[in-house]
Amino acid sequence: MENNMFEELLEMANEIVEGANNEEQISEEKSLEKGKANISTFLRNLSPLHYELLVHDMAVPLFGTLFDSETGALTPFGAVFAEDFSIISQDVPVYMSYFSKYSRAPSLNRLGEETMTPLSLFKFLQAIFESPGTLLPALQSEQPVLSSFIVIVFSNIRTLASKITFFDVYMEIKSIIDSVEAEDKTFITDIVEDALGEASLTSYIGRGTKYLSDEVRAYVIKETGATQQILDELQSKIGHTTNYLMFNTYLHQQANTYESTWTKSFSSTKEMFKDAEQNLISLSQKVGEMIAKSPPTGNIHFRIKVTWDQKFQNTQVSNSAFVEFTYLGYTIRASLSSGYAEFALPFYDKPQDISGTIYYISEKRKDTPFQVADANAYRVLYTFLISGVSKDYTKTEKFKKHGKLISILCGEVNIGAIIMKSDGVPINQSQISDDSVDLYVLLDYMTTKLVIDWTRTSGRMSLVPPQDFFIAIIDYSMRHAIPATTVFVLILRKLYEGWCDAESYLNAFTVLFMVTRNAIELCKSTETVKDTFNGIVNDMQKKVPLELYNRLKNPVRYEKSSLMSLLTLTGLIVDSDFRTLLDKFLKEAKSYFVKSIFVTLKPVESDSPTTDEAMVLWEYVKGYKRNTRNSTASTGSIEGLNDPKNFTFSVTGLADSMSIISQRSKFVKTYYENNVVPADFRTISGDTELFQTLSIYLVKVFLKLPIQLNDKALFKFVLAYREVWEFLKFGPEYSPYKLFFDIVLEWISSISGRLIEWTQRAVDIDTFEVDNDSEMTSTSIGDLMTMFSQSFSFVKSLKWKNKNIVEIILTYIASCDGCLRLYTKLLTYRIIKYFPKDIIVKTTDNQYVLSAMKQVESYNIESATPQQMYVMINDFSMIKPKWECFVQNFRPLIGAAPVPEHLLDPVPYVYDIMNVIPSLFSSLIEYEVYDYVSKRLWVENSSFKKIFIKKASKKVLHPEFSSRGSMFFNDLFEKCTQFIETRADQLVNHISKENMMSMLGGFFSGLDAGLMNLMISEEPIKHKRIVTIMNFIQDVLATLFEPMKDNFGVTASLYVKWAWRSKLLLDNINIEPLNSVTKMNTESGQRGLIFYILSRSYTNDRYSVYSAQQRDLTYIGMRFSSLL
Repeated sequence: MENNMFEELLEMANEIVEGANNEEQISEEKSLEKGKANISTFLRNLSPLHYELLVHDMAVPLFGTLFDSETGALTPFGAVFAEDFSIISQDVPVYMSYFSKYSRAPSLNRLGEETMTPLSLFKFLQAIFESPGTLLPALQSEQPVLSSFIVIVFSNIRTLASKITFFDVYMEIKSIIDSVEAEDKTFITDIVEDALGEASLTSYIGRGTKYLSDEVRAYVIKETGATQQILDELQSKIGHTTNYLMFNTYLHQQANTYESTWTKSFSSTKEMFKDAEQNLISLSQKVGEMIAKSPPTGNIHFRIKVTWDQKFQNTQVSNSAFVEFTYLGYTIRASLSSGYAEFALPFYDKPQDISGTIYYISEKRKDTPFQVADANAYRVLYTFLISGVSKDYTKTEKFKKHGKLISILCGEVNIGAIIMKSDGVPINQSQISDDSVDLYVLLDYMTTKLVIDWTRTSGRMSLVPPQDFFIAIIDYSMRHAIPATTVFVLILRKLYEGWCDAESYLNAFTVLFMVTRNAIELCKSTETVKDTFNGIVNDMQKKVPLELYNRLKNPVRYEKSSLMSLLTLTGLIVDSDFRTLLDKFLKEAKSYFVKSIFVTLKPVESDSPTTDEAMVLWEYVKGYKRNTRNSTASTGSIEGLNDPKNFTFSVTGLADSMSIISQRSKFVKTYYENNVVPADFRTISGDTELFQTLSIYLVKVFLKLPIQLNDKALFKFVLAYREVWEFLKFGPEYSPYKLFFDIVLEWISSISGRLIEWTQRAVDIDTFEVDNDSEMTSTSIGDLMTMFSQSFSFVKSLKWKNKNIVEIILTYIASCDGCLRLYTKLLTYRIIKYFPKDIIVKTTDNQYVLSAMKQVESYNIESATPQQMYVMINDFSMIKPKWECFVQNFRPLIGAAPVPEHLLDPVPYVYDIMNVIPSLFSSLIEYEVYDYVSKRLWVENSSFKKIFIKKASKKVLHPEFSSRGSMFFNDLFEKCTQFIETRADQLVNHISKENMMSMLGGFFSGLDAGLMNLMISEEPIKHKRIVTIMNFIQDVLATLFEPMKDNFGVTASLYVKWAWRSKLLLDNINIEPLNSVTKMNTESGQRGLIFYILSRSYTNDRYSVYSAQQRDLTYIGMRFSSLL
């Protein structure tokens, strides 16, 4: 069926209810997905050297001593390490910006002079901003005071960010509290102190395991795509250690890469390189303190070199050799497969022993890595002891491989130890394959992976970077003295690519920006890094304030407010007075909301005088629009009209404004339920007063307008207003069920004509072919019910929660009632048109059918094909069931209210007509079958017989019919069965299963009666001819019965019921003439006719012939009929 206005109205209702209205709320999840899509996921290719570097570093990670895997906080050593390191350089403290040593909130006195990291400052500001949501009920009256305090706090973001310690921040906040005008401000002080304590806590969660370093190592190496083959090769080459002495060695050895990797010109950045040297020295000292619980006075550069004898070169012995030495109770293993190993050890004034052994892996256990080899796997080659190392030491000595019987010279070992005081750092050959490996490639790879991991979540991003890669980056950067500015600017640039509206993203980005900004201010950096950071800031100076203003002017567009982070960012990047800018934003934003509601509301000329309601509304709108830039150009103006008192508003304009109110009123409620927003930042009132006022102004104007019932905007307004009233409940006098009742009732009454047109159209365009395979119905019955259901869905969408819904429903049902009666009439006409009048008159006295027969001539209806007629019957049979189902849908809406009987059953005569149809069909089949067969079976008698035999019959049986094997008999039988089977196929392929048996009954009855009429003739048919004809009839019926029995379950009893005439004659075909006469005289009707034909057939029996002649008046002219 063609689209109609019900579909449009329903679609419009759904838009209002679901809050579509062309303003979709921006969800966290969708925003985050959009942002992630903009982040480049390109990863640099890591060379084998990078994997070697990574695996070597991660073998004994530095963070194993700095972070507590139970709490997620810094260990005491880590906290002291960062504090002590700050004396030399701010890089390490900046690296630690995301970590805290507190897992439980300390007192403010305990925090004292501790440095407040950017993350702590953010968490403090966040707690202050959200504090209105934590106020006790008794303090709710203090909300305005607290809000004023929050505005001042965020107006001084830069000042707070410049403070170094918790105490400095507290004192600045205290001065802000003093500036707030209020009698009692102690509750603000309590909020501030609690916020400072919470801000000091770690943001990472402990994993409850002592092996955090192992977990991080495994995850990071796996995520870089290192294959097991790569790891196996590196494991055997680099080795593994289980203690922390290795720190100094590798860090020192890689110091020389700093020049080529991080600076373009070493000569121009000597100071930065000196800083790196000092960083390395400091790190060495801290490790020394960790080992011996006292500060070292320098370093021991220990090295061992093996020169293998020729016969042992590239053998199992030389390839698997490793050294294990002990210092201050710590044991270290390193591979000697390259023939060289070196270590940097802390040196103390008190001399310490260094002992060691060179081993190799036995042939039987050659696949065992040396790192995990035990005494069963390795064999001793050489042992050494350096007693009381107090000065430089060197020793060269040959060593042998000891067997059971003989010892074989293996080669020569050179051991050296160089003492270096604290003012020097050993710069030596790297233990990895190439000391020119580009450290930036691996750092860029890890920062990209970090950001990908960070934004991978489908819900909310974490405030802090993902633990694994972030700790790995810190460890890597500290080892190689990479400036903190380089690291954080690199992460910031990558995360900035994914800028989006999600609050969790903005929070995470804000903290990272604060950390990076702090690094730029405290640490030295290259010009390239500074330029990159400044470029990001310059871009943000346009983007962030605009984003903040958008949030303020239309906050309900967003699922989460994000105001806190945007206020913080704006305060940090704008050059102008932030308080002045913020005041402008708030002032403009508070009027924007109302202005945006009325963006499409413009006065239009009217022939009638302006109503008071329209004038009040326009004055209210102008009050908001007056301060808007370019308002006249965008909103229209009364002054542009000829007469200032002859304007009105269109229903469309009113409906659009009401729809926006409907949507935003719900958005506002959920927005302020899900977001804590201080009073001064609530640019939309959280209560109902604003929306009530706007809605009442609009509805008063609407009710004064002349209503055009065909205007789609009419119900757009009604539905939107209904939603707002239901949501806000602003008084029974403004109930939509009271205000719009007459409009709705009038509209439903007015659509009756349209419904009638659609009903007529549905029948006119119906081809009456099967459209619904399960019901075997055509399009019209489906279109009719679709029209009803669509209109009913629209009525339901009104959600009319008032007792007068009964009248609305009954008015609507009455319109549908007229359509159903029209459809029934039109379908009845088409069915009746199919049957000849004489058959109708002969078959039924049903007044509805006879009336339709008389009226159908006045309609231009084409005769249907048999297939179309069967489909019409299916349609007709579904009228009442579908209506009854439809009635059940509206029952719940009216409750126990009585429904007039004529609406429950508008077409009670349908079943009466339906009961007549099989009889009409049977009579038609009876006629068609007889007409088709008789003209081929009975032929003109010969002229000769007509001349010489006085009582010769005009028609006689075909002379060849008596022989079953004759060509004529076979040809006639084939044509007759084909004729009948064609009609049977048309029936069974187009009639529904519900109507199948009644129509099959009519078909068989008509077929039986039609064939039996072949024996009706003017003159008696001799008995032998009766037998021949009955054989023919029996064969025809049997041919049709077999498939019916198999395909449709037509049983023998049903067959007997339908074909009782031929069955009765066949059962009595050989009856004695006397008995035939007896039954002829005792039976009547069609049964008597059967025995009359039999009695006449005994032409040689005088009694039988005489008796039959006595009944000629009764039976001559009588025919078999499918009717009983």
